[in-house]
Amino acid sequence: EMIGCSQGENGESDKVMILTNNSKRDYYRKFLNESLPVESFLNVFLHDAFLNEISTGLIKSRQDCIDWLTFSYFYRRLQANPSFYGVKDISHVGLSSYLTELVESTLNELSEAKLIELEENDEDEEEEEEEEEEEISPLDGALVASYHDVSFITMQTFILSLTRKSKLKSILEIITSASEFDSLPIRQHETSILNKIYNRVPIKSSSDANFESPYLKAFILLQAHFSRLNLPPDLASDQRFVLEKVLTLLYTAVDLLSSEGYLNAMYAMDLSQMVVQAVWDTDSPLKQIPFVDDATIERASKYKVESVFDIMSIEDDERDDILRLSERPLNQVAEFVNKYPNIEISYSLDLSEPIVSNDPKRIVVNVTRDEEPEDLEVVAPFYPFSKAENWWVVLGDSQTRQLYAIQ
Repeated sequence: EMIGCSQGENGESDKVMILTNNSKRDYYRKFLNESLPVESFLNVFLHDAFLNEISTGLIKSRQDCIDWLTFSYFYRRLQANPSFYGVKDISHVGLSSYLTELVESTLNELSEAKLIELEENDEDEEEEEEEEEEEISPLDGALVASYHDVSFITMQTFILSLTRKSKLKSILEIITSASEFDSLPIRQHETSILNKIYNRVPIKSSSDANFESPYLKAFILLQAHFSRLNLPPDLASDQRFVLEKVLTLLYTAVDLLSSEGYLNAMYAMDLSQMVVQAVWDTDSPLKQIPFVDDATIERASKYKVESVFDIMSIEDDERDDILRLSERPLNQVAEFVNKYPNIEISYSLDLSEPIVSNDPKRIVVNVTRDEEPEDLEVVAPFYPFSKAENWWVVLGDSQTRQLYAIQ
């Protein structure tokens, strides 16, 4: 690794000197001059690969799966090192049988997870030759997984766990149980620290608290972000890793819930806003403004200032008394306020003809903004990544909790 990192200026080759014992010289020379084989783990992640190819239409049948695998590096290593993959018969028939079994088991698991639909092949050979029908078709979950690049295990968890009755707390637990957080490190000295943070955050786990679980750690760190708690450097780095993954998972949850017509998809939308602005859904909207804390919100209540628009409309001396900031932080507040979206929503629905159940009906929604922004980048001082504005237009019934349309 040290030799690989050694590089001269402008990409030129460099020289490396290794000081070692004479007895180890041949040992190091062997590894420097002979390349090590790199094995493929495609068979472990085959579900994810098939989901992408099925969603794009590249794979439409079982035979397409076999053909696709024969062009992979996995197939080359399968012949070169069959024992690594548990293959006993390396003949053409043996390899074909292994691949067929692997493809069939993978497709069956995808079908059982309600990500794809498999059609049985009961047609005669003559009919198959005349017309090749699609055996594999993607369902909504496969399209969502492919679009957001979410793993098969995570999609399986989401589909089984996200229901019409899922509230904000349960969605938060489900999101942080995604397999994307498997690589979140658990250090020996962190158990007591995580326990202290866990006692300070408002939402508790529905299961027993296992502080050696990466999922509980993600659950705690995400709440620490909403509460704006100061963390040690190691945990702050882990929290950044969680924040990098969580928005994509929330968008996936929104798409899955809305595809089923569940209006509680709006809880996942609320969570995405909570992630970006590092606030709880019960916090004052003023907390989104940079440098605004609880003391600032308390001073704002004296002037009956409850929203960002109230801050924009009050007198300058009142605003200065509330914020009490120097010039540079005040400029950042002004940048946030100027970018804060002020929108109006209107809709039109043709009622000249009666609305019939289960028949499509067109509704035109107009979203207007008072000023055209210079850019759509969000001012979010607690979110460590650049973020562009995202909007959802949702049409639903709050009484029946039914979602009719989303854009």
